[in-house]
Amino acid sequence: MDRVTAIFDVSLFERDLDAAGYLEQGALIRQAIGLLPDHDDSGRRQNLEELAALNEFLAERNPSLKLERLKRLKRLRAASAEEVPER
Repeated sequence: MDRVTAIFDVSLFERDLDAAGYLEQGALIRQAIGLLPDHDDSGRRQNLEELAALNEFLAERNPSLKLERLKRLKRLRAASAEEVPER
């Protein structure tokens, strides 16, 4: 007999949708940009600017993604409850 087990820590997923971490990372990256010389030809400034912008984008979008996920979860649970045969 084949057995398949999947263990998911939903709290980790929920924590990943928290915007605070992305905001903190964006702020730290912006601080790092401030430490670079004004004329940086290495490309580091541009790379860091893009990374900071990505973190800010994720911080902005994650709350709405979390709400959407919770709505879908509610619908899924409601559908599952309807499918359970009564004894």
